[in-house]
Amino acid sequence: MKKKKLLICKILIGLCLMLIIGVNSFFSQEKDWLKKNNIYGFLGTENLPSTDVINRLSINIFIWGPPNDDTVNRVHELGKKYVSGFMPLGALLMSSVEEIKNKWGIDLVAGYPCRNVAGDPVPFEDPLGIGEPMVTICRTLFKKKYMQALRKYIDDIYSPLNPDGIQIDEISAYAVNLDTNMDETTMVDFRNFLKNRYSASELKNKFGIDDINVFNYREYLVNQGVYSAYADPNSSLRDEFRKFLILDSKKEIEDLINYMKSKISNIYISGNVYSLWPEQHAFVSYLDFLAFENSFFTKRLGGWVGKEDFKFFGLYKLGKAFGKSIIPFPDVFNLGKLLDNDDYSYYRLFLSEAFAMKENFLIPFDALAEGGRQYSIKSEIISPYTTFLKRHHSQFSKGGKRRRFKISYTNDEIKEWYEIGVLYDWIRAFKDFDSHYYFLRATTALQEGQWLFNVIYVGDNEVLNIVTPFEEIRDLKVIVVPYSSFPLSARAKNLLSRFTANGGKIIYLGKDDSRSQILSEVSSLGLDKKVNIGNRKNISVSIYNISQNKIDLIFVNYNYNWNQKDFIREYSIEVSVEIPNKVKRVYYFTPEDNFAHEVEFSQDGKTLKFILPELYILCLVNVEY
Repeated sequence: MKKKKLLICKILIGLCLMLIIGVNSFFSQEKDWLKKNNIYGFLGTENLPSTDVINRLSINIFIWGPPNDDTVNRVHELGKKYVSGFMPLGALLMSSVEEIKNKWGIDLVAGYPCRNVAGDPVPFEDPLGIGEPMVTICRTLFKKKYMQALRKYIDDIYSPLNPDGIQIDEISAYAVNLDTNMDETTMVDFRNFLKNRYSASELKNKFGIDDINVFNYREYLVNQGVYSAYADPNSSLRDEFRKFLILDSKKEIEDLINYMKSKISNIYISGNVYSLWPEQHAFVSYLDFLAFENSFFTKRLGGWVGKEDFKFFGLYKLGKAFGKSIIPFPDVFNLGKLLDNDDYSYYRLFLSEAFAMKENFLIPFDALAEGGRQYSIKSEIISPYTTFLKRHHSQFSKGGKRRRFKISYTNDEIKEWYEIGVLYDWIRAFKDFDSHYYFLRATTALQEGQWLFNVIYVGDNEVLNIVTPFEEIRDLKVIVVPYSSFPLSARAKNLLSRFTANGGKIIYLGKDDSRSQILSEVSSLGLDKKVNIGNRKNISVSIYNISQNKIDLIFVNYNYNWNQKDFIREYSIEVSVEIPNKVKRVYYFTPEDNFAHEVEFSQDGKTLKFILPELYILCLVNVEY
């Protein structure tokens, strides 16, 4: 009888443990929704799209929407997640300034401290053309008043709202606005910053500062006859001021995010690290993922970069070098261009490019566009692609911590193929304002040549202390070093020296190297390519090991006719790819029909050959062996 009771007790204990484990597993899954394969809807207002559209597009997360109780409740009732937009940190609409004053008595414009190089108050302007001026949030205003207002927002609005995530706009705060941070308090603090970092002789030799105790950077600029820090004839001194603002704002953002997480449980934080410019890298370590605006149509920027648009595998791979999931989104000017052209077709390329990188993209609903307009996608155009992404992303479960370079998830054994490295030297990119573009020119060229590449990141020891381990680059065939007018950092030199000592090759690109010239330089090394489709620069390819007996090739077509608002199909693509095993089957899927189409193939040793009959925008090829 005692043995029977003991057995029953053991069974009951076992059942309780199973129940506890199951409940904990459920809550763990809910907490880890970011690691799932998500389709994000960008919400520009509190107005959700219809349930039919939400279901048709398989959207399971809404992001960037307002902190509205009704909207959050409706999203949760639908079983979806809500990542609420947060107050922008760099500039604020005048209506929001009034709201802060009325709610909490914090008057941001009373005694407004922000000053330009001339010493005048920074004007309130309307850069977005929406008919409402914006108030610049400079460093002193941020510290003295705005951080207090942000904490009030968290306490009184976001904490009771309890969203699943928060999207911080203008995450860099005042770090990138040199000319609006010329007030006396900031000048004194910058003086002390320099004083603590350099000896008197160093200050004299590096910056020409005779007496640091009376030095004033704003007055120095005026005496030089310039009214912008960007025109400072001593670029080293200007860069010290930039770094001072970056490191200072980095600490403020860290405090803000820690405060958010202390007030709201199980919350993920993202930030708008616009186009992943070097200044934005300071904040990525504090963020759980990176949803941000990007200038996909770079011609609008003018200057030398205005001569070309880029492709953006390189930007995704830069995010992977940080170990972060990145979710880009066209900026207000790009959306304005689409509206100007009444174009809802091109957007499919954004989703296709993200799919090729095993990442996600934002689908816009009432998104702000240039001139105060709104852009919303047409679901009937985009739904075949979201259906495709949902179906085929399921095999790419992000069930583990993201690793740099060899992207390997424990459950699925996914590994990205690459053969070339592209260097991103942060110090160099920080000093040369065009370096980011030269980086994108190099990665775009490699995309157009179907070279499989990844990003080798070398940070400094203050802004972002990440350096790609040598073990992850030793087997690369070559490292491409994009042009910069500044020399390599000591860390980058050391990494490249070890690479060449190990037998690796390096290509240093020139300022005027075109994309074709870059490809010629790579080809001149006589390297064996892992994949070859001939001279088809409009097509980009990525390759992944999905399991021990399956490889995926993803093809993306960039050839677009802006006048006809449609993609130009590519036909009879002869594909050659190096496969280490005997292939059993080759078949492909496209969003247009989503059926498995088997193709004939041949294999000579390790070289697999087949013909892809047609490519519209996106194609997934499965190779089984």
